[in-house]
Amino acid sequence: MENEILFHNQYRIPTTRASWNDYNCGWYHVIICTKNKSCFFGHIDSEGLHLSESGIYFDNVINEIPRHHPYARPYLWQVMPNHVHIMLCITTDLKKEDTSFQHPALLAIVIRGIKAAVTRFTRQNGIPFQWQTRYYDVIIKSSAQFRDTEVYVKNNVLHWQDDKYNPDNSTPENDKIPLC
Repeated sequence: MENEILFHNQYRIPTTRASWNDYNCGWYHVIICTKNKSCFFGHIDSEGLHLSESGIYFDNVINEIPRHHPYARPYLWQVMPNHVHIMLCITTDLKKEDTSFQHPALLAIVIRGIKAAVTRFTRQNGIPFQWQTRYYDVIIKSSAQFRDTEVYVKNNVLHWQDDKYNPDNSTPENDKIPLC
């Protein structure tokens, strides 16, 4: 258990978040996955992406992020059959007026809100849905990285056949990589 830490007499897996970033300001590429790569959000065939009712709802939840989290602005996203890619900006501009506003990890609050909304929708509609417990994020640090991420997200549907999240591509090696 060398990768685990004892906390309140229980072993906990350490965070994968960057210790040098407070996740309260900047550009992020986030990937949120379903448990066991289950395709709850739709399917992709030769004609393209076909979102399910859950996938359409998920897309709307992302579009509504600024209404619930005024400090967060989704720039680009792609709902896939079993995961989503979101490029979003967390800004502190709205916090400058209120100096008492000191909330840690605003990105985590946004992701938790997305997951909660989709979970609530699926439960209300009798869908046996679960998320993977964690999510994967990349802190976008340059304009070149921003452009590369933008191209990747925009073209994600076109590369589904080769996507590591595609359940048809499941291999023991891919399953061991904790990307989400």
